[in-house]
Amino acid sequence: NRIDDIIVFTPFEKEDLLRISRRELEKLGKRAERLGMELKFSEDVVEAVAMTKGTERYGARPIKRRVTELIENELALMLVNGTMSVGDKIKVEMDNGKVKLTKCVAV
Repeated sequence: NRIDDIIVFTPFEKEDLLRISRRELEKLGKRAERLGMELKFSEDVVEAVAMTKGTERYGARPIKRRVTELIENELALMLVNGTMSVGDKIKVEMDNGKVKLTKCVAV
């Protein structure tokens, strides 16, 4: 019950945040694959998620919440209302500062 050491945490660098963002998006992509869907994330989305406010204070936790807020919740709504369905390939990109999910049409 004593503090023996002092641990100094330094803020994440941009590259660290991008790497964490990609990892969280990959996790979501794998979950979607298990449901029979394929998600493709644009680099703009990776960067938007990485630049989440609060990472300087709380570390990577806000990034995970941001993925849920921006993409996972929207995808769930689209599944419920029938806009997206199992087997769809979905492109996730930024459009005027907002995340946009678009069903890819096979040619």
